[in-house]
Parts: sequence; structure tokens; C-alpha cells
Amino acid sequence: MKFDLTNLVEESKSIDALLAEGSIFSDQKKLKETMIRKKFLDAIVNLYNELQKSNHDLEEGEKILQNESDEELREMAKMEVAALEQKIPEVEEKLKIALIPPDPNDEKNVIVEVRAGAGGDEAGLF
Repeated sequence: MKFDLTNLVEESKSIDALLAEGSIFSDQKKLKETMIRKKFLDAIVNLYNELQKSNHDLEEGEKILQNESDEELREMAKMEVAALEQKIPEVEEKLKIALIPPDPNDEKNVIVEVRAGAGGDEAGLF
């Protein structure tokens, strides 16, 4: 599966530039929203970069397998290709999960009170 998340990478870079500029620190509400977005984007960008590197390494390993005559180097490339073929789907799955936007209610605190209802004394045991 191919992911093209360059727009999110660019947004992350623009947030970094905005934070480096320093003007955002005067507006605390906007700063909080920006930091939440940055946290969300950083997780995606890190996984995306890892996926890009793994895909590149896989291509390089396959080129070595096709073009190299040294048996020891070919054996090392086979092991690397096998490891990357297992790693790439795992990283893709993590990236799919990371792309799900967070629920704004996730950061809020909740108090739940459980009371015994109808059912006699047994209902109060749990």
C-alpha cells in the first residue's frame, strides 16, 4: 500500500516554524490547539518516515539480490529483505491507526458512579 502524506509532513514543518518564531506563545488557547495538532502529526510523520526508509531499504536489498555475485552479501541481503517484508505491513498498520483523528473528548476527565439497583442484596455485591 502506498501512502502519500507529504501534506501532513509539510504541515508539521510549518507548525515547527511557527513554534520557532515564538509569536504563538502569546495566545495560550491557540498554543494548546497547535501543540495537540503537533503531537498528532509527529506520530504520523515518524511512522511515515520509518515506512519510507523501510521501503527504500527493501528496494536496495532486492537490487543487491539481483546484481550481486558475492554469496555472503546475498545471504545478508536475503535476511534483511525477509525482515523488512515482515516489518513493512506492521508499520503500515500502525500508520493506518495513527491516521484516525483523535476524539476531542479523549482528554476530558469523567466520573462514573455505579449504584446497586433493583435485585436485592445480590445487586449490591458488584
